[in-house]
Amino acid sequence: MKTALITGITGFVGSHLAEYLLSIDVEVHGTIRWRSRTENIEHIKNRIHLIETDIPKLPPF
Repeated sequence: MKTALITGITGFVGSHLAEYLLSIDVEVHGTIRWRSRTENIEHIKNRIHLIETDIPKLPPF
């Protein structure tokens, strides 16, 4: 089975991509921020693997 990682899976495009990949039997992993709204993925949450991530703000150069 193939595996995919979707960054921003809770967004409009990420959630639709996840639905498509699940329909063709791809294992889906997705990154999610602690403050992300999850209504776009509620119906597939039990079929995907969520990874909580965040990119910290970097100091100026």
